[in-house]
Amino acid sequence: MLRSRWFAVSAVGLSLGLSAVPSFAQNEPPADAAGAEAEKLDLVLPEEPKTPEELVRAVSLTLKLARPELARRYMDALVKMEPDDDTLLQLRDKFGTALFIEFSRNSDLKPAAGQLLDRMTEAGNRRGPSAARMDQLIGQLSGTDRQRELAILELQHLGPHAVGPLVKALSDPQNTDKQGMLAYVMTRLGPATVPPLVAMLDADNPTRQALAAEVLGSVGDKNEELPLLIAAFSPAKDDRVQLSARQALARILYKDVLKTGRLNPDGLAERIRRTAADYLTGRIRMPVGDNGLVTLWTWNKTEGLPQENRVSAKSAALFKAEQLTRQALDFSPADRAIQTQLLSILLLRDVEQAGWAAPLPEGPGTAHNLLLTSGPEFAADVLKVALEQRNIAAAVGALRVMSQNGSVALLRPTNQQKSAVVAALDDADPRVQFSAATTILSWDPVEPFPGARRVVEILARELNSDEKPNMVIVDPNYPRGDEFRSLLQALGYDAAAVRTGAEGFNAAAARGDMAVAVLHLNTIRPDLTPTIAQFRADARTASIPIVIYGPAAMRSAADRLIREYDHVAYLQEASTPGELQVQLTPFLAELTPPPLTAEQREERVKAAAYWLRHIAEGRREKIFDLGPAEEALTASITKPEIGGDVLLALASIGRPSVQRELAEVARTASNPVELRTLAARNLAYHIQKHGLTLSNDEVRAVYDIYEAEQDANLRSALAAVVGSFKPDVKTIEARIREFPIAEQPLPTP
Repeated sequence: MLRSRWFAVSAVGLSLGLSAVPSFAQNEPPADAAGAEAEKLDLVLPEEPKTPEELVRAVSLTLKLARPELARRYMDALVKMEPDDDTLLQLRDKFGTALFIEFSRNSDLKPAAGQLLDRMTEAGNRRGPSAARMDQLIGQLSGTDRQRELAILELQHLGPHAVGPLVKALSDPQNTDKQGMLAYVMTRLGPATVPPLVAMLDADNPTRQALAAEVLGSVGDKNEELPLLIAAFSPAKDDRVQLSARQALARILYKDVLKTGRLNPDGLAERIRRTAADYLTGRIRMPVGDNGLVTLWTWNKTEGLPQENRVSAKSAALFKAEQLTRQALDFSPADRAIQTQLLSILLLRDVEQAGWAAPLPEGPGTAHNLLLTSGPEFAADVLKVALEQRNIAAAVGALRVMSQNGSVALLRPTNQQKSAVVAALDDADPRVQFSAATTILSWDPVEPFPGARRVVEILARELNSDEKPNMVIVDPNYPRGDEFRSLLQALGYDAAAVRTGAEGFNAAAARGDMAVAVLHLNTIRPDLTPTIAQFRADARTASIPIVIYGPAAMRSAADRLIREYDHVAYLQEASTPGELQVQLTPFLAELTPPPLTAEQREERVKAAAYWLRHIAEGRREKIFDLGPAEEALTASITKPEIGGDVLLALASIGRPSVQRELAEVARTASNPVELRTLAARNLAYHIQKHGLTLSNDEVRAVYDIYEAEQDANLRSALAAVVGSFKPDVKTIEARIREFPIAEQPLPTP
């Protein structure tokens, strides 16, 4: 064991604690030189200190000579200089952290000395200690008791950044005789060193793992119970590691290293899995720094040291979720819940790595291919887990896999539970809904199934998307709402202003590209709270981010709604696009997943039109009624990239309104000739299939355009329409007589 005589000298260390901090740094003149310095001070330092180093020396000198007013003046001057990181770290390395700690504790130097120490600490956290300074501190640990305590004090101030150099020193063969002393020093560094020590439990060296566990037993608390339990009972851990971890746990939980027998690993695999899920879903939130990033310590196998990472909260949560789920798999390799959770995390990792704007990663080495080889039933289980944990990337990825290896059998309920694919049709996220709809269509079901109506509803909503993200503004004060709409349009949004909550909900539910719903604090019919509840209760609008806007002084009125619902924020009323963008951009940047890009929206619109045409051409209307899509199809006829697919889908809907719309498109001269021609052909088909429902005036209008049309292809298509009107014998005779008569026989070939 690493415990040795060094763990017994703690009493000496305590006796040398803060009282051992010197009045000046290691490079300062000795105390017996104070008289000479006093003479200089009596002359009020004829050469005023100017550089940071000179100011530090002046502060130290004037304190020793009981001139606190001068010391304060020099300290204030040093802080006002705002030295950069390089200068601060040079001062730290030259004078030692202990001196600046003493300054910060001196009431005559407050608050400036504390501010200086904070800046120095922040600089150290950004850069870490220099290798030369760490070597010097570690060397001091072998010096006198006073030197050792000064070194420990500075190492304590370095916190987690001191762990790596000490681990490196422990691994140095030249320090074999110092192993116990270095281990003892690590126990003196305090709770700040816990994160790198926990990371060290994953070191590739059992000796280092055991050391980390042992030190955690001294500096850790119940928050380290789970990582120590994993080290104590994991089949992947060495016996030495398990013993050290169990003793550390006994010390933390029972204050007695001999009570390891009270530790119980039952249910540990499931506990680890649930904890991983809590990281993934945000139920466990990691502390975020002022820079908006999370500090996450991991083990760097290449360097053989703990590594500090500053990453987004999302990235940190994903890493912890994967790490813990893999550890759960060590305990229970055949557990289906752990396997499916890990696959869902890997799918998300691939998407986050590639970026949400990129296509879903596929091919060798991807989670997609791994899931593809695991079979459709396993993919369905991954989908179920992803839906439960709101892992949108995994849900979309699992549906993509199921479209390639699944079948209509997956539409049937299992264990008296709704099919995961059918459940995905009603998911809150439009990406999941659309993926579920297209997956089902790829299986080409021939029998009705629960939820079939949602397929066409989802495709119809996608047709209403366009390249610009859409927003709806709800404000009973129309001039104010219209002004806010103008600000959003200046930022590149297509925005519409309505006066009531009900109108806003209907507008959002009808579109597949609603980026944000903007609700004024004074929303009416219904009021703000029931309007938001309605948005969140409907699958078509549940995932739409909501912004409440109003006066800055009324922000607190929205606090409860922001806490109760996801993706809800408050924006104060703005007068310029810039003011609005400063507030809106951070909110949108935090959304997971991010809004679709313009290219993704365009691809979705094309895919929706294709699948609606697929339904029409395959005579699948008995399963997928296209009637609910009529309005969206009609509105999309003139979109050049999808007009053809839309007309074909529309023509399969047997309603008089469709026949009138087809006739109108064919007659309108401003439409492209190709579109008019296709509309005429589908009009003829519609009349043949569903009968003539045009009015007499509409029929005469078609005759007129047919007679006047010069384009050969369009005229032929219109001729089919005219023929579908089933003219009487007299009309046919008249047309025959109008046809040119052959004046000569055809020449012989």
